[in-house]
Amino acid sequence: MAAAAPLTVGEKRSGVSRAQVWACAVVVPCFIVGAYLAESYGAAAAAASSFFGSVPWRLPLLVSFAVYLSTVSCVRSYVSLYLRPHTPAHVDRAIQSVGFVGVGLALGVVQSIVLVAAGDNRVVMALACVIAVFNVGVIALWAWLIAMYRRRRPEYHLAVASNSTAPDEIILRLMEERI
Repeated sequence: MAAAAPLTVGEKRSGVSRAQVWACAVVVPCFIVGAYLAESYGAAAAAASSFFGSVPWRLPLLVSFAVYLSTVSCVRSYVSLYLRPHTPAHVDRAIQSVGFVGVGLALGVVQSIVLVAAGDNRVVMALACVIAVFNVGVIALWAWLIAMYRRRRPEYHLAVASNSTAPDEIILRLMEERI
């Protein structure tokens, strides 16, 4: 007996309308960045206004972590909106459990400790760079998910002669036609 095909994101979220997914896709990343910017404004406007002045890299650290969380949210929303019919449901669960809960929680705890306890610019700068690397990793994951699970419609393909299959030949032929 063959194993059943895994559920896709579209099958798992069949009760959620596209408008609700769009609302989450727009609101959640904006809320995340807005909350962190409000937090940083509150810390800067408080009596201890030298919080960002004493270690100037604290603000980029806060913002880069907010960008990480909002990028993970954007990837999850993109999977739900555009890759929905072809993406297995476990990919969406992995984005949630690894991106938000695992890495997000670990980075959040370390970031909170470093923000409060670190008095050296280099430590805060190093963690901001580590979070920037995680941001690049999330964007690379996003590109990989698009390449892996997006299905192209027939009208997106170039008309190719049946006797030629090399992509380089197709590109050269198209360039010659334009010149």
